[in-house]
Amino acid sequence: MKFIVVSGTPGVGKSTISSRLAEKMRFDLIDLNRWLISEGLIIGFDEYRRTSIVDLESARIRFSEFKPTRNTIVEGHLAHLVVPVDSVSLVFIIRCHPIVLAKRLASLGYSVDKILENIEAELLGVCLEEAIDAYGSDIVYEVDNSYRCLDSVVDEMVCIISSRGGGSASERIDWFSRLSSEGILDRVLIAVESRSLDPISSIIDS
Repeated sequence: MKFIVVSGTPGVGKSTISSRLAEKMRFDLIDLNRWLISEGLIIGFDEYRRTSIVDLESARIRFSEFKPTRNTIVEGHLAHLVVPVDSVSLVFIIRCHPIVLAKRLASLGYSVDKILENIEAELLGVCLEEAIDAYGSDIVYEVDNSYRCLDSVVDEMVCIISSRGGGSASERIDWFSRLSSEGILDRVLIAVESRSLDPISSIIDS
């Protein structure tokens, strides 16, 4: 048995999607953040970024000792940096339109700095590039969770899991091209560079 990794920028919907996917496929589910805490692998707190500091090297070593007895989903924005390559069958990177992501994070009470940091990470596809570097492109699939209902997203993932063994990885999402076609790329880039939501506040509020 191998792991299925579900990762992506904070706020894209990983936890909800993973829970529904595990239920539908009858897979086990590991919340990586909870696992890191239970294993004592949180070694500090970054006051500026308001985020926990994880001992990634120890996490990788500790997780390599974990041998699943059933198909298991590992969910978390660090999952693709922790789960060993040879124990992974598929990697899903959940993507979300940067403006939709900003709205979600604002509703969750994220600070302006954290919203902009995550918008930038999503725009650049940081989790995607890290996952491809770790696992290669053949088993890494992107799933867009911007505007679709939960069942539609999960059904797409079920289809990929069920048909695994043939076909190719999903078409890559290019937020730069999409935002440019929507006429808002410049405003998003200015917001990120200036570390202010003002250039995109009217879009977020609409």
